Amino acid sequence: MAPGKKKASKSKSKGIGVDFRKVKHKVGRKLPPAQNVTKVEFKSKAIVLPGQSLLQNKDGCAVNQRRQTLKELLGQTTHYSERVRKESLFGIRDLISRHPKELASHSVSVIRNLSARMTDTDIGVRKALLLLFRSTIFPALPQEVMGLLLPIIMAHLSSAMTHLAMDVRLTAVHFLNILLQHYPMLLISSFKIQVLQYYLNYLGKGDSGGEDNSVILVTLKSLVRFLSTLQVDTFANQRKISKFTHSWLQKYDLHTLAPSATLEALHGYKSELSEPASHHAIQSEVSMGANESEKILEGLVSKLLDCWRRFLPEVCSTPNPDSTCLSCMIAVTKALTYIFQNLMRDAKTLSSTQEKAYRSLMHMSSHDGWMVFMPLRKKFLPILLHHLMPVFPMEAPPIHLPKVEDDLIALNVGMCEVLMHVIVPDTVQGDIDGCKDALDAILNYYVQFLHGMMLPSSQLSVSIIDTKLAEPHLKILLHFIPCTVPIVSWKWRDRLLQAFTRVFETSNAQSGTKLVCLSMMTKILSEEFQNSVCMKGTEMVVPLKYQQLWLQSLPKLLWELKHTHPPSSKVSMFLITFLIGSSSL
Repeated sequence: MAPGKKKASKSKSKGIGVDFRKVKHKVGRKLPPAQNVTKVEFKSKAIVLPGQSLLQNKDGCAVNQRRQTLKELLGQTTHYSERVRKESLFGIRDLISRHPKELASHSVSVIRNLSARMTDTDIGVRKALLLLFRSTIFPALPQEVMGLLLPIIMAHLSSAMTHLAMDVRLTAVHFLNILLQHYPMLLISSFKIQVLQYYLNYLGKGDSGGEDNSVILVTLKSLVRFLSTLQVDTFANQRKISKFTHSWLQKYDLHTLAPSATLEALHGYKSELSEPASHHAIQSEVSMGANESEKILEGLVSKLLDCWRRFLPEVCSTPNPDSTCLSCMIAVTKALTYIFQNLMRDAKTLSSTQEKAYRSLMHMSSHDGWMVFMPLRKKFLPILLHHLMPVFPMEAPPIHLPKVEDDLIALNVGMCEVLMHVIVPDTVQGDIDGCKDALDAILNYYVQFLHGMMLPSSQLSVSIIDTKLAEPHLKILLHFIPCTVPIVSWKWRDRLLQAFTRVFETSNAQSGTKLVCLSMMTKILSEEFQNSVCMKGTEMVVPLKYQQLWLQSLPKLLWELKHTHPPSSKVSMFLITFLIGSSSL
C-alpha cells in the first residue's frame, strides 16, 4: 500500500479536518438535555410552627399550654390535616380546663364548631371529640344552656346516625349515650320520636345484616339505655307546678308543658294561653306524639325479634355459646321489657287522662289495667310464644363455664320478664293456642327461681342451685308477685307465696332483696289493692297462715336492723301496725 494512503487513514481516524462528529443514538433512548437549558428545580428549608403564633401579643388572653386562643383552636377544627384537627380538640380541652369561663362565654360557637366533627372521616378525630364532650363540655354546661344548644347538636348527630360509613354510625351511638347520661330529660322531651325512628331504621332496613355482632351489641345496649330513660315521667319532672307565668317575647314549647299546666299573665288582662282551647291543643299534641311513638315501639318489637332469630342458632347449637351473641339476646329481652312497659303506660294515658299517676305494668294489678293492655297482648303474645317459648328456659351447659352460666341465667330472667309482661293469667284462657301450657311453664320456672334454682338440668349437665347467685335477679322478678298471686289458681298461689316467704326469711336483713319483699307485702296487703282485685266472694288474696308467718318475722327483723337501714325499718313498722290492726288477725 502506498505511503500517502496510509497517512490519510491515520489522520481520518483522529478526526483531523472533520467539522461535526456524527453520533449514533439507539432507538427509544431519551435524549439528554441541552447544555443551555434553564433548570427550574429548587430546594428550600423552613421551620413551620402551626401550633404557635409568636408574632401576636397574647398578654391577658385565655390560652392553653401552647399559647393558642379559643378562636385559633376552633379554626383549626376544619383543617385539612387529620393530625391538626385532632390536636386542636386536645388543645380546646386543655384551654377549657385552664379557663372554664371561656366555655360559658362562647358556648354557642364552641358547640356549633365541635358538633360538625361528629361526621369527621377520621376515627381519631371523632374519638378525641367524644373524650372532649364526655370529660369537659357536657359536665360544664347546665341544663338551661343546653336546652338552646341541643337542636344544633341533634342536627349533626342525626347526620352521623344515618351516615353511609359504618364506623361513623357506630361513633354516633356513643355520642347519643353521652347525651342520655347528662341531659336525659331534654333529649326525651324534644327528640324522642327522632331517636326512636333512628333505631327502627337501623334495625329494620337491613343495615345491621352485614355488620359485626359487636357493632350490633353496642346499638342494642344504646337502645336499652334510651328505652330505660323513657320510664321517667317527663311531665312530672319537667313541670312540678301547674301554673306558669309568662312574659313578653318569651317562647314556649307546647311539647314540654304538662297537660294540666296553664300560663298566667303578668298583666291584668286574660292571657290567650290560659284559655281552655290551648289546654285541649296541648292534650291533642301529647296524644299525637303518643300515637306516633306507639307505632314506632310496635315496629321495634318485630325488628328485635328478627335480631333474636339471628342470634338464636349461634347460642343453642353449641355447648359453648358465643358471649357476644348471648349479650345481644339479653339486650333484646331488656329492650322488649321496656317497650311493653312504655306501651302500657301510653295506653293508660290515652284511655284515662284524669288519672292522677300511672302505674307501670310491674306494679299493675287492677282488672281495668289488664283490659287496657288486652289489645297489645293479643297482638304480641302469639309471636312471643313462637320465638321465646321453644328455648325457655335455657338449660345448664354441659361444660362448666362461669361466664356462660351467668349470661344464661340473665337470659332466662329476661325471657321470663318479657313473657310475664304480656301473658295475663286466668283472664282469657283458651283465646290463644298454647297460652295455658306457656303459663304453667313460666310459673314453674318462676317458683323454682325463687327457691334458688338458677338453671334447670339437661341430659349432659346437672342443675345449678345457688341463692346468692340469684340475688341480683330477685329484685326484678319479685315485682311480679302482687300482679300474679291474685289471679292464678289456688295451687299456683300457694306455691308462689311459699317461695316468696322463703325468699323473705332467708335474705339478709340489710339487703335490697329484703326491702323489695317488704314493699311487695305492703302493696299486696293494702286496702286499695284488695279492692282493685276482682276476687270471688270474700276470698283473701293472701291466706291467713302466710300473714301470720310474715308478722312473726317482723319483730326479729327490726331487732336485726337497729338503726342501720331506716327504709326497711319504716316499712316493717307499718306492716306490724297493719297486720295487728287487721280484723283477720
